[in-house]
Amino acid sequence: MAYETVTGYCWPHSIAPAGEVALHLSSAGGRDVHVEIARVGYRREVVWSGSVAAGDHPTPPKAYELGCGWPAATTIAADPDWRSGYYEVQLTIDVDGKQRRDHAFFVLRPS
Repeated sequence: MAYETVTGYCWPHSIAPAGEVALHLSSAGGRDVHVEIARVGYRREVVWSGSVAAGDHPTPPKAYELGCGWPAATTIAADPDWRSGYYEVQLTIDVDGKQRRDHAFFVLRPS
């Protein structure tokens, strides 16, 4: 049996204040993904969380070079109150009572 997991990436990796970032997700069995976005600095500050529907997409052989080409599962608009910095995107699914987790990121540029 294959290891069931979740994975994803953000595009673009860097956004302007009040910009948008698309989350491209793949989830084993097309399970919904719990997404938590947090600014990582002096402390980890959660700024957004929610459940996102995701498909089960294969990773292309040359994804490292050509990208995955997965559709955006959702797009998140940065709140004007969010501070510039590094944002961690935590992706979690439940597989038979066990959590599978992965991380993505984006940077919110200063104005």
